[in-house]
Amino acid sequence: MTATGSDVLLTQEDCSARTQGRVKPATFEKWRVAGKGPRFVKFGRRVFYRERDFDAWLTERTVSHTRAMLPRQRRKTSTG
Repeated sequence: MTATGSDVLLTQEDCSARTQGRVKPATFEKWRVAGKGPRFVKFGRRVFYRERDFDAWLTERTVSHTRAMLPRQRRKTSTG
């Protein structure tokens, strides 16, 4: 049985490569602990990301201008 379409499983290294290295593999680990990042599946100790979940996560972060950014994505500025 071969994986097709949305059944493809990605490692955190694959996910990092799909962000052109802008998100490091270790960041995906940190996000899992914090409950952030794309949904994932576990087989024992191994962690994978469904391609469809990764793509959906990436699509959720697509914006047309900075005002469209989600509040948690904006950087806080000091008013101090």
